[in-house]
Amino acid sequence: MLKPCLAVSLAVVLIAALSPAPLRAQAFPDAQPVNRSASGAYSLRNLALGEQRFTNEQLYNLYDQGGSPMGLLETHTERLGVTLGLLRSTRATPGDTLTVDHHDYYIPQLSFFQPGVFGAILYYQPESESFRRMGGDSLDFSASRFGLDLAAGPASGLFRLGFSAHARLGDMNYPGKDKRIVLEAPSLRMDLGSRVHAGVEVGVFAGVGGHFDSLENAQGRLERVATMTLPKYGALADVDGWEAIPLKGNTVLEFGTDRSFGEYRQINGPGVEYPIFWNSYWTLQSQWMYPFHAQDFRLEPALRFAHRGEDVQGYLGIKGNQNPFKKGDKISGQHMTRSVTDYGLGGNFGYKDWVTLMLEWETSGHEYKLDSAQDQTYDRFTAGVEPQVDKLPFLHFPEGMTLALRAGWTWRQDQKGRPGYEDYQFNPFVSSVTVPTRNLTLNPKPDAAAAYSAFHLGFAFAMWNGRLGLEGLLGFPKQIERVIGDRTGVAAGTELGLTAKYQML
Repeated sequence: MLKPCLAVSLAVVLIAALSPAPLRAQAFPDAQPVNRSASGAYSLRNLALGEQRFTNEQLYNLYDQGGSPMGLLETHTERLGVTLGLLRSTRATPGDTLTVDHHDYYIPQLSFFQPGVFGAILYYQPESESFRRMGGDSLDFSASRFGLDLAAGPASGLFRLGFSAHARLGDMNYPGKDKRIVLEAPSLRMDLGSRVHAGVEVGVFAGVGGHFDSLENAQGRLERVATMTLPKYGALADVDGWEAIPLKGNTVLEFGTDRSFGEYRQINGPGVEYPIFWNSYWTLQSQWMYPFHAQDFRLEPALRFAHRGEDVQGYLGIKGNQNPFKKGDKISGQHMTRSVTDYGLGGNFGYKDWVTLMLEWETSGHEYKLDSAQDQTYDRFTAGVEPQVDKLPFLHFPEGMTLALRAGWTWRQDQKGRPGYEDYQFNPFVSSVTVPTRNLTLNPKPDAAAAYSAFHLGFAFAMWNGRLGLEGLLGFPKQIERVIGDRTGVAAGTELGLTAKYQML
């Protein structure tokens, strides 16, 4: 049976991680839409090139950098396509004191398009993960992700409608018969926009999101926890250049309220109502690129800015509460404001269409104000190179066949006590915090920065003028992980990815 203190500890970590933390506790604000999971339809290419965020031209649209399905109308030329893919990540510390193994599969992803008029992506993705820590937690997690992005409008672009719905259903198994049932709806959203000019698109959106889970054992349901973003709304704009001014960029402004609540039903005891947290936030993110051409050389400098402000208030929990709008009295000392401000500089450099080099630097400053002001800064650097082998003049590829090779390196600072691959993992996996059952407090400051690095190799092969494509990825990630207590170790391993695409029409 799972011990009550461990269950409470896991739930508190979940609340602290998913609700009040800036941008899901990520050190760097994430411009990728919520539906992008590990094997990333946002492509093995971007991973192989060092996990570029704002110097990759392919990301400059409202779908990839704004999460809006309206961006699909500008990014696809095929009529009907199918994608199959997998990504596997394994890491371990010396002596296997900590091992993590993660799998993702796309089986399949279907896409339907009438370019500029209609676009839809439908996907199903099973995932699994095992977590082993010597002398500590051993957990297994499996889930299914599925969702739909849909956009439509007249060819003139006078108005456009978008709809997205994404869900995740799974369970986490502990040693013994205890398990945690997980249901997430990261995005249920409607967009309305217009292409007001040949190079300018604007829009507004509104939606909700949520995470729900419960701890189950033979004696019934022990715990229920929920985190909901209700409502969230905002505006976005995309510029994709004119002939005279080839400027590219997009901006997203979002407002919302995260609400977290839950309770633990102690066996043969009174149980615990967790504090309710309301987090009112606003975010602004913007990235821009300007291409220059000098004979055979191409230079595209890029910059990025993002800011998120939050105001978090804790309230007394309410027994049996399932209403996200219901809260108890304010808790003294449980009011906090915080912000994250992010700057990035980079560039995309090319010679003819033979080779492309991408470089990015980004710094993210976090400020926390509870009883006193605290701050933390994280830095990130990436580099990637992509030779287009079929374009080299001394090679003669068959017509309609292409081959690109890729290499990339990324280095970034994340929170020391949080898991690597934090975009993929379920947050309570590495609970090393002991929380007194009746003294639940808000701890806003993350651990000190710890470095993550990875070297990637990749390729892309296509034939029949791009109708059939195959992409591969081989990576070697490494990160300091908290093994047990305050003891850390370097977890290193491999990352393997493969994606096959076929454009039927």
